[in-house]
Amino acid sequence: MNKKFEKFVIENNSTILEAAYKIVKNTERTLIVKRKNKVLGVISSGDILRIILKKKNTFMSIENYYKKNFKYLTKKDFKKAFDLYKKFNISLIPIVDKNFNIKDIISSKDIIKNSKFFKWFF
Repeated sequence: MNKKFEKFVIENNSTILEAAYKIVKNTERTLIVKRKNKVLGVISSGDILRIILKKKNTFMSIENYYKKNFKYLTKKDFKKAFDLYKKFNISLIPIVDKNFNIKDIISSKDIIKNSKFFKWFF
C-alpha cells in the first residue's frame, strides 16, 4: 500500500473506534474501506456518528456499516473529481482499476490545489 494512502484507507474488519480515530486524523471526513488492495466502499464521519447515536458497540467491525455504493474514478481526472465533489459533496475519491484495486486517491485538498477548475465556479 502506498504510504500516502494510509491515512485515507482502512481495512474492512477494523473497528468503528479505529475508523473514528483515523477519520479525525485525516481531515477528509471519510475513509476508503478495503480488503487487501481492493476497494469495497467508504465510511464517513456521519456514518460513525449515526452508529454511536444508536448506542452500538464501538469495538464492532465496520463491516456492516460502510457504504458499498460509492463514487469512484478509473483515472485521475480533476475535472470529473471536481464535478463529484460539487454534486455529491464527496471529499475523497478513489481511483481504481477494473478489478477495483486502488491505484490512487483524490482528496478535496488535491482538488483545491488544482484550482484552475475553480475559476468558473467562484
